Amino acid sequence: MKPTNSVVIENIRQKAIQKSRIYEWHCYNYLLEEYSHIDLVKSKYLIDDHKTYDGFKYTSFGNISYVIGKSIFCEFDAIGMKGKDIFLFEVSRGKSPIFRNRILRKVNLCKILFPGYVITLCYMIPRDSERYSHEYNALIIPEPNYENFFRGEKYIFSKKIRDCITLDEFCKKINGHSLIKEIILASEIFYNEGSIPKLQDYGDLIDKLYDTRNILSDKFNCYDLLAMQGKTVRCKNDKYYIDAEKLCEIDMAIIGEIKHKLTTG
Repeated sequence: MKPTNSVVIENIRQKAIQKSRIYEWHCYNYLLEEYSHIDLVKSKYLIDDHKTYDGFKYTSFGNISYVIGKSIFCEFDAIGMKGKDIFLFEVSRGKSPIFRNRILRKVNLCKILFPGYVITLCYMIPRDSERYSHEYNALIIPEPNYENFFRGEKYIFSKKIRDCITLDEFCKKINGHSLIKEIILASEIFYNEGSIPKLQDYGDLIDKLYDTRNILSDKFNCYDLLAMQGKTVRCKNDKYYIDAEKLCEIDMAIIGEIKHKLTTG
C-alpha cells in the first residue's frame, strides 16, 4: 500500500492550516524525488511508531520532534544525512516572518547531539523572497493545486519513501549525547567550579543552570543565564515555582529529566 495523506476541511482557519500541511507534504515529496543522494529520514505520514529514540519521536501527524519528558522541545519539518553532514529542512508557505530563534534552536540542538557533524539548514518556500533567501539556503518549491485535495483527493508520496532511513537508524548516530546531559554538565561546572558558561555557546537551548547536588529536595538553587542572577526553586505538589510564579512546561520537564538521570544513571 502506498503511503498517503488526506485532509478534512471544516472552516476557513482549518483550510489555511491544511494548506500549510499539504505544502509540507509537497516539499517532502520534492526531497524524495530530487534529493535521493542523501538519506532522508522517513516522516510526514502516519507512522505506527510511538517509541522515543534518544529524545526523537514521531508526532501524531508523522512529523519528527525532539522531546524532553512528554514535552515537545522542537519539531523538524524534514531531516536528511549523508556521511558527516546533517541537513535540516524548514518549510513555510512564506506568509509569516521567519522565527529566527526557533530555527537556530534546531540547528544548535543538532550541534550538541551530533558533535563532529556539519549541520546545514535549508529553507523551503513557494516563491523567492529576499528576506528569506538572504540569510538561509533557499529552495523555491511552487505550491500545488490545493483544491484537488480539498475535494477529497489523497496525497500520494513517491515510492522512493521506501528508501528512507528510519528514525531509529538516524538516532544511532547520536552516540549517547543529549541536551539533558549537556545541562547537567554545564550546571555542575557552574556550581562546583563557579565558572559561568557563555550563553552564546548554547544559543537559547539552555537558559537555566541547576544545583544538581540539591535538586532532589523540595528547595534548590538555579542560575538564570538570561537575568544573570541566582534564584530559588521550590517544589509543591510536583510543580516547580520561582517565587510565586510556576515554571513553564519545558523547564519542569527539564528538572524532571535531570532528577531521573541523576537517580538512574
